[in-house]
Amino acid sequence: MRPLDQVQDPEELRARARAAEASLVELTDRLDRVFRTLGKSEAEKQQVLAEVRAAAERAGRAVGVPGHSSEKRPHTDKKPKEKQPQTGHGPTEQTHLPVVEEPVQKLDEADCTCPKCGEALEEWEGHFEESEEIDVVVRQHVRKLKRRQKYRCSCGQIESPLAEPRVVPGGRYSNEFALQVAVNKHLDHLPLERQVRMMEREGLEVTSQTLWDQELALYRLLKSAKDRLKEYLLHRPVLGVDETRWPVFGKETKNWTMWCVADQYGVFYDILEGRGGEQAQAVLKDYQGQLMVDGYVVYEWLARGSLGLLLAFCWAHVRRHFQEIETSFPVEVKQVLDLIGQLFAIEKEATSVEDLAEKRRTKSRAVTEEIYRFLTTTPSTPGSGLRKAMSYVANRWTGLTRFLDNPAIPLTNNATERAQRGPVVGRKVFYGSHSKQGTEVAAVFYSLVESAKLCGLNPVAYLRIAMNTALAGEQIPLPHEVMGREDLRLISSN
Repeated sequence: MRPLDQVQDPEELRARARAAEASLVELTDRLDRVFRTLGKSEAEKQQVLAEVRAAAERAGRAVGVPGHSSEKRPHTDKKPKEKQPQTGHGPTEQTHLPVVEEPVQKLDEADCTCPKCGEALEEWEGHFEESEEIDVVVRQHVRKLKRRQKYRCSCGQIESPLAEPRVVPGGRYSNEFALQVAVNKHLDHLPLERQVRMMEREGLEVTSQTLWDQELALYRLLKSAKDRLKEYLLHRPVLGVDETRWPVFGKETKNWTMWCVADQYGVFYDILEGRGGEQAQAVLKDYQGQLMVDGYVVYEWLARGSLGLLLAFCWAHVRRHFQEIETSFPVEVKQVLDLIGQLFAIEKEATSVEDLAEKRRTKSRAVTEEIYRFLTTTPSTPGSGLRKAMSYVANRWTGLTRFLDNPAIPLTNNATERAQRGPVVGRKVFYGSHSKQGTEVAAVFYSLVESAKLCGLNPVAYLRIAMNTALAGEQIPLPHEVMGREDLRLISSN
């Protein structure tokens, strides 16, 4: 809805006035209810207050006042872009799907009579009414009978072809079965018990213990790839680091920590019992380079003990600290948020790494100087929310401005936070892990799956290549090492 100062049509203004009047009547009624609830329970008061806020927002929307539903702020100094007319969606091309030709559908003998003249209809060779539909082939579990020919010699020697290597040597379930169990759990977030019920509907009777055995065997086969991935990332010049809780069930529920270390082409996870300096050292080892982090003090403690470790702090976290106090200090917060918004706008304008470096050296540096001037000249009361937010920025100023001299350093740690989405969804679905070994299994599969996604690969196709390579006794390629292979890429990445 357009702001009021842009409306010229009298009829539209009258319509908005009527809508605002109706909304204000509703708001007045809600306020009356607030006064009537004085003395009632806290829960009843909170419910009525929520209704009042909702009514106030509706009243504001009726006259064109925007709400505050996200971190983004409207840019009043920019003209709205003209929208291109919508041309419709239309069918999505599915040229990658295999084509299955069905038998030609023919008329029944009783229908081979012309409805117009009554003469017999004859087939018109080579002419058809053609149409296409997208269908699904239902998954089916089968028992494959495999036979390897035996050969004998007159001396009594018997030979036969070697059996193909298996994820579970001598096991009953195929390699593809083990792969699908792991993919269903760590890519599509299906707990093993849910997979058991799905397979039962498809005619296969299996237990969750059997599925876990398959997953565990594949983990042991692929574990070396995660170790190589970690080694590779810890030699990258710039990394993002973040951490989140990870429940582990034992005699009692314990919250462990999933540590996430990421860059543009890879991410690895370590799930450890703790969130302190000891665990951070175990994850990062003796890393030497630039770490993009939030304000967690453990990273600052690590940096003090290592001359080669430099911290770059996240501007998105700075913005959030000021947004939390926006209602109490609207004038000051608007001033600093507008400046931070300029930093993000400059990043979007860059067309290349060289262009970004130049814009940061000139435009971004000028904006940060304005922010620093705000921090040093704006009065604030000790202990207030404004003073705390300003101190958060001032205490980390060196790390917040490292991006000005290095275009490889991102402005925020948002990419690392996005890399945690997959594991966090899995955590919410199956509530973490049931054992220490379960945390190690999850860390390996999530590291490989999420790294494949970062490289634009089909995670299933990549895991299949990794599995077959390991079974052949060869070194498993990392996702970034095969990202040029078209057969492994997602369709949307081609």
